[in-house]
Amino acid sequence: MGDDAVRVALLTPVGSGALAVVGVAGPGAQACVARLFSPQGPQPLADRPEGAIVFGRWRSAADGPGEELVVVRRGADTLEIHCHGGLAASEAVILSLEQLGAMRQAWPEWLRAGGTQEIEVEAREILRAWRGSLPKVARTRRGLPSTGSAARRVSVCGSCSRGGSS
Repeated sequence: MGDDAVRVALLTPVGSGALAVVGVAGPGAQACVARLFSPQGPQPLADRPEGAIVFGRWRSAADGPGEELVVVRRGADTLEIHCHGGLAASEAVILSLEQLGAMRQAWPEWLRAGGTQEIEVEAREILRAWRGSLPKVARTRRGLPSTGSAARRVSVCGSCSRGGSS
């Protein structure tokens, strides 16, 4: 994939969730997104400042009402599209960008191509795998697992940090 390609990737884990984030980057990313996204209000996406959070409508098909979502301008050539969770909405966004010539990447490659340090990419991969291996259990106020081997490790570590014995 060339340095001039618009790259697109699902940045959140696959599965059910309230929100999904699709990353779009590369020269022409903003123009590509602007062809499919109609921001609410008179100001076009290109005129919004870096860091702007913009609500609007995504039209991946000429017919149909489109999908309400949020676009975040991370830079001139980097955007995040925040849409409904699950696979249907994010896949529709990605497919519509691919139809305009964007190249799909897995999220680790998308991060690497954007200049993220290799150690950070590896740490995110490990964390994602670890989170995926935890059973769905009730969580404590601190967001820690309340049962299972992970809870035992937390309990031992917690008692050690308070000076108690395990």
